[in-house]
Amino acid sequence: MSDSPREDQPPDSTAPDESNDPTAVDLAYRRILVGFAGLTLAAGLLGVLGIRETEASVDSNGYELAIRYAAVTRPGLATPFDVTVTRDQPLPAQVGIAVSSSYLAAFDENGLDPAPSESFNDGEEQRWLFDVPEGERRLTVSFDARLEPAVQWTRNATVSLLVDEEEVTAVDLRTWVMP
Repeated sequence: MSDSPREDQPPDSTAPDESNDPTAVDLAYRRILVGFAGLTLAAGLLGVLGIRETEASVDSNGYELAIRYAAVTRPGLATPFDVTVTRDQPLPAQVGIAVSSSYLAAFDENGLDPAPSESFNDGEEQRWLFDVPEGERRLTVSFDARLEPAVQWTRNATVSLLVDEEEVTAVDLRTWVMP
């Protein structure tokens, strides 16, 4: 047996194969991909991709309606949604809250506190009626829920305050859902 290579086999070499050298375009794509991955990691570490809470409120007819909600959230996360009704004088014995059904459909509800005395959904909006203790000037309703895993893009809602089944005031809100 001879140590020389056969004619059908290339000689062994330690020199790099030039056919595997990346082109300038390959290097540019790699740099872009690594840069994007680095920016995504930095955004995640800084909390930019998590939940961002905000508040929307309106004063009308002697009532203040304030909603604390997520302006930005992600699927599968516990997402805040609290409604507070305030008045300088005592609230009526019953206060109603109406929320767009399409907005609430994006959530897996764990509970509503306090529990409403009545609840009704007509397909357009969910209405809750709450009994208010005598002399109370503030009612806060907390909707404990997480966003459905398959929800994407934005969700819009109108939250209305109802007294004697009449709308007193309303607030529009929008939640952006990050992928």
